[in-house]
Amino acid sequence: MNKLLMLTPVGLVAVGILWSATADEPKKADPVKPAEAARADVRWEYATLSTGGRANVHLVSSADDVTAESWSNLAQKLKLTPKGTAYQIAIFDHLGSQGWELVTQTATAVDNRPANQSYTFKRRAK
Repeated sequence: MNKLLMLTPVGLVAVGILWSATADEPKKADPVKPAEAARADVRWEYATLSTGGRANVHLVSSADDVTAESWSNLAQKLKLTPKGTAYQIAIFDHLGSQGWELVTQTATAVDNRPANQSYTFKRRAK
């Protein structure tokens, strides 16, 4: 019985030494998940759609630069056929179908005139 008592403290010391040795080892970094790795390489392209100024509606992206006198005129230039007078909605739907996502919208009113609108869109670069 005395031998068992003598081994117990020695066993505890041995366990403590092993535990402290493994606690000091550097931890391995978590592997990067494929979705996170893919996001690091994602590139975006941007477009703006603005109203006001000389041209009432102006759509600009790296591929397009379309100026129109009105929402209906812009819809015609984009070859859209909206139902009724929902030209702005048809244009937004068209941009969405091309992968554009609305990021910001701002409005600036000057001297009680209708507000100038600015919409910023983004999509994954092709």
